[in-house]
Amino acid sequence: MGYLLQVVCSCTSLTDDKQIKDVPEINSPSGKNIKRTFYHGIGMMDYNDQRSREIYPCYNCGNLTVTRSKNPRCSNPKCRRKVCDFLKQDKFLKCPYCKKYNMEFENIGLWD
Repeated sequence: MGYLLQVVCSCTSLTDDKQIKDVPEINSPSGKNIKRTFYHGIGMMDYNDQRSREIYPCYNCGNLTVTRSKNPRCSNPKCRRKVCDFLKQDKFLKCPYCKKYNMEFENIGLWD
């Protein structure tokens, strides 16, 4: 069992000269923009090895990765750098999209 988490930040969609990043402009109840929604935790299929799905940011390419790996890497095939936990300031996390400490996780439900 785990949580459904929404990643929200007040930043808007980012654009590159080469491509437009696929970031939705949908507002959460807190008024921030929803960036992604993830499954976090351990499900019944993962119960035997007890490794949880964890969310990691890549501050190099702006990607958010969910993995059960002990040595996580960015899921972006053009980047594939090692990723670590979120940088935190007060109660906010550093957003990999805008690089500001304005991102939060909102719990929107449970999954199994």
